[in-house]
Amino acid sequence: MRYKCPGTYISSQFDAQSKSGSWNYLWNVTDPTQAAQGLGVPHTVEVNAIFGCASVNGGCPASYVPGGSNAAIVPVVQGYWTSFIRCVTLFQRDS
Repeated sequence: MRYKCPGTYISSQFDAQSKSGSWNYLWNVTDPTQAAQGLGVPHTVEVNAIFGCASVNGGCPASYVPGGSNAAIVPVVQGYWTSFIRCVTLFQRDS
């Protein structure tokens, strides 16, 4: 509630006032070790999937490493982010 509610509200206000729209997402991918420690889904943990464990400065959950339970999500998320950046760039260029 601390992050999601304000983020959703701010995003809806941007959308209401902007011609280019607003985007918002929820990262809810659990790491078994973090979940066992009672951490749930820590803030900014998706950075490990967006950039890959080899490109972040340590602290990558073991499940994101090749062979881990969340490893398959890494190329999917990278594809979504790459597509989002390409589409926003094209949209801004056409506006």
